Amino acid sequence: MPRSPFSPSFVSCPWAPPSFFVPSHNSQPNPPPDDDDAPGVPGFSTWRGVYLFVFITFVLVVVALTLFSRAYA
Repeated sequence: MPRSPFSPSFVSCPWAPPSFFVPSHNSQPNPPPDDDDAPGVPGFSTWRGVYLFVFITFVLVVVALTLFSRAYA
């Protein structure tokens, strides 16, 4: 019986271990994230809030610079 080209024994690659091609069904699911990774920034309880604040501030600065450059050109 011929081998299927998709069978794990057919695939060989010198730089990758066999587990690269064959998924392990014994792996455990990812553990839930720890709450110890809270930012040390006053007023923000999550990193998402910090990133959102930084992004909104950046957008406002770019808009302000655009308006000022047009007003004083």
